[in-house]
Amino acid sequence: MTMKQRKTKKAFDVIVAVRMYNAVGRTRLEGILRFLRHGRNWRIKLIETEDRFTAQTIAGAIKDGIDGFIVFQSLSPNIWRDLIASRIPIVSLESVCPPMATRGRLLHLVRVDDEGIGALAARHLLNAGDFRTFGFIPYPQDENWSRRRLAGFIAEIRANKKDCRVFTPPKDGSLDNASALVAWVSGLPHPAALFAANDLVATHAIAALHAANLDIPRQVAILGVDNDEILCQNVEPSLTSIRFVTEKEGELVASELEKMMTGASARKDLIPWNFKEIVRRESTSFTTPAAQLMRRALQYINRHAAEGVRVRDVVRHLGVSQRLLELRFREFESKSVAQALDDRRFAELVRRLKDTDAPISQIAADCGFGNLSNLTRRFRKRYGKTMREWRLEMRGK
Repeated sequence: MTMKQRKTKKAFDVIVAVRMYNAVGRTRLEGILRFLRHGRNWRIKLIETEDRFTAQTIAGAIKDGIDGFIVFQSLSPNIWRDLIASRIPIVSLESVCPPMATRGRLLHLVRVDDEGIGALAARHLLNAGDFRTFGFIPYPQDENWSRRRLAGFIAEIRANKKDCRVFTPPKDGSLDNASALVAWVSGLPHPAALFAANDLVATHAIAALHAANLDIPRQVAILGVDNDEILCQNVEPSLTSIRFVTEKEGELVASELEKMMTGASARKDLIPWNFKEIVRRESTSFTTPAAQLMRRALQYINRHAAEGVRVRDVVRHLGVSQRLLELRFREFESKSVAQALDDRRFAELVRRLKDTDAPISQIAADCGFGNLSNLTRRFRKRYGKTMREWRLEMRGK
């Protein structure tokens, strides 16, 4: 199909390959959908896991006249070769694209600042306490983005003349072999500070630290990436993470593909995406009295939010004034105590929607939400869909 033909089509048919099982993928898709709500006429086909993106996918796309691809997944070099040979416009991430893929009129790449993410992680941990050593836990399957985060992290740590160690994952590329990680964290000089390639890796590291009877964050502080609230809020202690994806990234990618499909973009340089911020939680709590107060507050909220506790209950438990507590939450979390309670309740709500078959009304009550109709409105505003729609989507239905 020629570019001229694409211009005159009433609608664009686009394949979006995105991992729907994590928060990053869902946020990127939300950004694409938000772009489409501004009068764009696309028909989207989702491919949610890498194993579903095959040579037959590409052959079918050519046969069906697909207009464009958005690829957020790590595909094999052979699949990439066929994809580029299809001559269909593609927008992807530089970190998942193999070196053989040459940027040009039909392949535009977004570059996430993974080195900057690593450097930000290092600066946060360097400021979090007086640690004897620092460590990095990579993604077990060798990925470009994981290597780049390591490069940024280790450069910043060594620039500050600190020791940095790197865990070597098992050769099977699995996160399930806990014994090697337990042995590694046990052998670190303490106190130590760890940076995990993403939140999933960090949750396995936290399990290993518990198995080694190491206190978090007093003996070992730990930081992840993705800010996946379901993961970050459902470990003990809650996980500090770097948020680097917003819906605007998805909008940026969709906008670039539309320009390509209409012949309006001939970009050959990388498209930069540099947003990143620390979302502080308990796993890197500072050791000041203010931080210790915050740690106690967050522990109480994590354990009791679903019981319907209110701000006054948190204040009473801590034995401080509400004014002081609100000031500390604004300082450390950039939110109010009430918002922190809400965030924890919603994190537990979506976990139960995904992992249990309990009725929605029961889950809502068990998570401390008293008014179901009010919750329904708030859930739609927060997640862009109803609780039933969210549950079905998470289960691939």
